[in-house]
Amino acid sequence: MTERAQEIKYGLLWKQEHLAPLPIPTGQPASDLMNIIWRKNDVYLDIGSFAMGGGWMMLHVLTVLILATVWWVAASGDIWLSLVTLIVMGGGFMGTLWYLFVKQWRKPLYPPYPFQSPAP
Repeated sequence: MTERAQEIKYGLLWKQEHLAPLPIPTGQPASDLMNIIWRKNDVYLDIGSFAMGGGWMMLHVLTVLILATVWWVAASGDIWLSLVTLIVMGGGFMGTLWYLFVKQWRKPLYPPYPFQSPAP
């Protein structure tokens, strides 16, 4: 059975609310940012529970920022400080974050959260 909008189910130590507001016609096509919306049509939206694209973008920007800082320090003449910065920030900090990101990337995805529009 398909649940209706604003229907609430209760259980022992849990509560499930079905959020499905009536659609508002805008005349605009459906769009999303960084593929957060997995599937979309006139009846439902499936919104992913983990935005991998957003995580990749943040890690990429931080990696480029650290490499630019290391290059700037090396260009100013302090090679040893730039190497220490590269090892600590690049290898220690960003290496750990990239490792955790790739580890999460290889896991199977959780099913998306469905938002269904109610029957007219």
